[in-house]
Amino acid sequence: MRTHRKSSRLHLEQLEDRCTPSVLQGLPEEAPPPPLRRTVLANLREGSPAGSLAQQEAGNAFSPFVVDAQGARVVWGESTVVDGARVATWALVSPQDDTILAVGLTFSRKLADEMPERGDGPAGAIASLEFPAIVQETTFFNHVEMQSNEHGHESPPGSNGAVYSVPHFDFHFYSIPEEEVLAIGAQTVPPPPTPVYELPAGYLPAGPSIAEMGRHSSPASILSVEKLSTVMIAGYLPDGSRMHFLEPMISQEKLLSQEDFTLDVPMLTTFGGEMQYPTTFEATFQGNSWSFVFSDFVSVE
Repeated sequence: MRTHRKSSRLHLEQLEDRCTPSVLQGLPEEAPPPPLRRTVLANLREGSPAGSLAQQEAGNAFSPFVVDAQGARVVWGESTVVDGARVATWALVSPQDDTILAVGLTFSRKLADEMPERGDGPAGAIASLEFPAIVQETTFFNHVEMQSNEHGHESPPGSNGAVYSVPHFDFHFYSIPEEEVLAIGAQTVPPPPTPVYELPAGYLPAGPSIAEMGRHSSPASILSVEKLSTVMIAGYLPDGSRMHFLEPMISQEKLLSQEDFTLDVPMLTTFGGEMQYPTTFEATFQGNSWSFVFSDFVSVE
C-alpha cells in the first residue's frame, strides 16, 4: 500500500529569499495594471523569468498575477511529492505594502490521472502543507489538506444520495493548524443555532462533525445536482462557533477535462477575528498542472 507521510515534506525558499524577477521589462511604466480579478485567466508571458520559474514549480499560475501586480513577490510555502507528483503552496505579495494578493495550491495533473490511495495525514490526507508565514499571520489561511476519494463519500441529506459518490478530491483550506485539526472529534449532535452558528447565504445546515475535519455545509444548489463536478464547501468546528475551512470539492472527471473554472466564495458577517479574507476562487490548468487560487482579499472582523 502506498503511504504519504508528513516526513516527505520539503521546505522551499522562505519569503525573504524568493523574489520574482520583474516580468515588466519593456512595458511603459505608466501602463495601468488590469483588474486582479481576471489575472489567473489572463495571458501568460512565456519565456519570462517568472514564467519559467512558475512552469517548474507552480504550473505558471502566478505569472499573470506578477504582470498585473507590477512585480509582486512569489512566496513559497511547503511542497511535497505524492506518488511522483509535486504539490506546492505559494502566495503573491504586493511589493508596495506586503499585502497578500493571492494564495495558491498547485499540483500535477498526474494525481488526477491516477488517483492516489488514502494517505496517512489528517482524515486520510495525501498531503498537508502549510502556507507561508505571512499568509498565516494576516489571512484566513493556515494550511491546506488534500484528500483523494476514489470511491466518493456520503452525500448531504436532501440530495439524491449519490451526488458525492463519484471519484473526487477534497481540498480543505484550513484557518487552523494541523494539530488542531487532528484534535477534532466526531459528533452526531447538531451544532448550536444561529447567530453562534452562522451560515453563508444559500448554504444548507452543517452536518455531523467528522473526525479530523469538522462539520460540512454545502450550497443548497447541490440538492438538484445529479453528480458532483465542482462545489465550494464551508466547514465548521464541532461546536459551530467558527467557520474553519473552505473546501473546493472537485471531481476527477472535472480535473481531467483541463477546463478552467471558478467558484463563489461563501461570506459571513463575522469571523471571530480581524483578518484578510478572499472573495474570489479560480482554478487554472496550465501545462500539466492545476492551480487553485484565492484572491481579491478584503478586511473582515
